[in-house]
Amino acid sequence: MKNSLPIDSILPELNQALSQNKNVILSAQPGAGKTTRVPLALLDADWLINDDGSHKKIIMLEPRRLAARNAALFMAKSLGEKVGQTVGYRMRQDTKVSEHTRIEVITEGILTRYLLQDPELSNIGLIIFDEHHERSVNTDLGLALSLQCQQLFREDLKLLVMSATLDKHALEHMLEADTLFCPGRTYPIDYHYCGFDTKARLSDQVTDAIITALQQEDGSILAFLPGVRDIQFVQQQLQEKLKNTQHSSIAASTSIHPLYGQLSDKEQQAAIQATTKGQRKIVLATNIAESSLTIEGIRIVVDSGLEKQLNYNTRSGMNALITKKISQASSIQRAGRAGRIEPGTCYRLWNEQGQSSLEAHSPAEISRIELSDLVLNVAQWGASIEELDWLTTPPSRFVEQAQTLLTNLELLDEKGQISPHGERASQLGMSPRFAHMLLNANDKQTLTDACLLAALLTDTPKVLRNNDDLASLLQQAKAQPKMFSSLHRQAQAWAKKVGSRSEKTKPEKHRASIPQLLALAFPDRIAQRRVSRSKGATANSSAQHYLLSSGRGAQLHFSSSLTQEDWLIVTDIEDNLQGSSLIRKAMPIGEPELLEIFTPHIQVRSHIEWNDKGQLEAETREYLGALLISQKKLSALSNDQWQDAWRNYFIDNGIKSLPWNDEHHQLLARLRL
Repeated sequence: MKNSLPIDSILPELNQALSQNKNVILSAQPGAGKTTRVPLALLDADWLINDDGSHKKIIMLEPRRLAARNAALFMAKSLGEKVGQTVGYRMRQDTKVSEHTRIEVITEGILTRYLLQDPELSNIGLIIFDEHHERSVNTDLGLALSLQCQQLFREDLKLLVMSATLDKHALEHMLEADTLFCPGRTYPIDYHYCGFDTKARLSDQVTDAIITALQQEDGSILAFLPGVRDIQFVQQQLQEKLKNTQHSSIAASTSIHPLYGQLSDKEQQAAIQATTKGQRKIVLATNIAESSLTIEGIRIVVDSGLEKQLNYNTRSGMNALITKKISQASSIQRAGRAGRIEPGTCYRLWNEQGQSSLEAHSPAEISRIELSDLVLNVAQWGASIEELDWLTTPPSRFVEQAQTLLTNLELLDEKGQISPHGERASQLGMSPRFAHMLLNANDKQTLTDACLLAALLTDTPKVLRNNDDLASLLQQAKAQPKMFSSLHRQAQAWAKKVGSRSEKTKPEKHRASIPQLLALAFPDRIAQRRVSRSKGATANSSAQHYLLSSGRGAQLHFSSSLTQEDWLIVTDIEDNLQGSSLIRKAMPIGEPELLEIFTPHIQVRSHIEWNDKGQLEAETREYLGALLISQKKLSALSNDQWQDAWRNYFIDNGIKSLPWNDEHHQLLARLRL
């Protein structure tokens, strides 16, 4: 191989360690070359040889699709081959492997599918967990299941955990493994701490830092921003500023490229490929560019110090993206991008004193996101959460909430075991809610539409994000298949999967509409418009407010086209800093349509209480969760109901409200004595 890298010096020791141990940890600093060198160096290892002389496969997990694809392409090129021969990759909607493939670079959810379909991982000899510090929930689940596979079925299975920044002590204890260390190849980095003005817009401060870097330094720039909207703001501001005659010479030789997960492969490749001589580029990226990805020509990093992070909101029962400070580990990874090819410069949008206040590592995703997918996969594996070895134990409260949801979706039975319906849902490899929705579709056109809706909700295209009416968005996506081709490809893949796994439809089975299917997927987010009884409330203000079947309140944006709808199925809610909740995505549904599928879930309760005038109100009321469906006055009360009525009266008013006289007081005193 050309161009020696630091990792080359440790490869013989790594091979030896894996031949003698089940599990090995490799801590390799940025620039060491571990991602593309290690799998190739272990390809012909003796401990991978089968009895018949063939070799077991190596699979390597990469947290991000772009990094997975590029690692496979680079390794294949190193062998003088096309990707899909000795080296291939496998990810959702994109696979390039063949019968000759011996190294598969896969995204994390694929490993879970492998394990659930083949618990013995037949003919796989080594699993490499690359960039383990990112600690996605799928990485932690994959590691836990791989360890149990090793313990129960495959003593010869090897696990290699690699990262530049590792919390190695916990890993060493869990894997019963030692750590090999490899220094990286990084050049000196000059740090500039620019501070952060909380009163100024983030995009303004990042734009100013980039312009300063363009004027003071040579080379291309990689700027880290928390989210897509921030990237778009900065891109627009940079384009406007570079048009200024003051910067015209810079503008002529500089191109601007966004880089984030929702972009097409072509757009992502444009951001990471080398520039022509004399040209500079500015790459505006989320933390997709933090590790396992080399962007040609970068020697300047501008770091906002912020990232978008998924966190579980127990009020909404949903994951929500929040903007937070990065960890020290992330700041090291980001800065390291500037020193890959030559001495570089890093501009940080915080004070030097603020560096020590950053947490060492970001909390593992498993400790902060909704866990229904993980709980369903563990149930399909045939274990309980407690039986598996976890680097970070899933929070019991999150597990319980996930189990409740999965039971309501009929994916788990009352004992917490996976149901036949849950088995089918788990095999689809998608959100349990959407799997339940698709498996309840019982005609071809409805299934096609439901799959498109699931794709739309999983990854909403930018042009559709500001509309909260899901029915309208679905119609747009259906009407413009070319514009939304990626959604249609995903929908077709799911429809094919569901069609091959769904039950034979019973003749008498009700044919559910799209709103009904969505309601089945989100039974806890059925929303009923509140009727305002307050004097000051306007018709418009009351129309915006809804009560959800889970018991929480939420409201539509004042400009929403849905404000006249009595019933909605809400899929996306955003909590703001004031404590209120905004409905971001919802679909209208008629009350008869709703009751048609939820009649068995309606609860009848007696409502017996005394009003402010001292009059008895007695009704039977029908509820769907927290939502009042109907009420009917009771003409006569049973003895038990009268007891409830008086009990409620005294709870509200106290015993002193009775017409006491002296004789009564004396009797009460004697009873107390």
